[in-house]
Amino acid sequence: IKSLGLTGGETVLDSYAGSGFFTLPAARQAKKVFGIEVNKAAVSDGMYNAQKNNIKNAIFINSPFEEMDSFGPDRIDAVILDPPRDGLTAAALKKVMEISPEKILYVSCNPSTLARDLRSFIDGGYELSVIEPLDLFPHTFHIESITLLTKKRAAIN
Repeated sequence: IKSLGLTGGETVLDSYAGSGFFTLPAARQAKKVFGIEVNKAAVSDGMYNAQKNNIKNAIFINSPFEEMDSFGPDRIDAVILDPPRDGLTAAALKKVMEISPEKILYVSCNPSTLARDLRSFIDGGYELSVIEPLDLFPHTFHIESITLLTKKRAAIN
C-alpha cells in the first residue's frame, strides 16, 4: 500500500478485496476505499474487520469486479489488483482501463500472467514504476510480486 503514495485525499478501489487485507490498510491512508469482492462471506468478514478496527471509510461491495457499473460520483485515483493465478480476465482488464486510475498496484502470484497483463497496461498508456518480487514460499517455484503502474503523462514540447 505504501507504494501507492496515498496522501489522504484519494479514492481507492480494491478489486479483489477478500476480507480487506489491502482494503483496510489503504483506508487508513485514503479518503475512501471500495472493496469489491465476489465472495459474500469475505465481504461480511471485511465489514466486520473494518468495524472492529474503527475504519469508517471502507465500503465493501459484494459483486464481481467486472460487473461494477459505477462508484457514484467518486473518481477512482488508484486501483489495487490481486487476481487469482490466472491473472485478469479480459473484462477485468477492460474495466480497469475504463476506470483509468492514475495508479495501479498489481499483486501477482504468477509471473507469466503478470507479464501478459502488464503488456496490456503498458500498451494502454501506463508505465511500469516499480516491480518487486517477493519469495514468500522459499524452496518452491512460487513467486509473489508487487508492481506499481502509473499513467503516462503527455510530453510537453
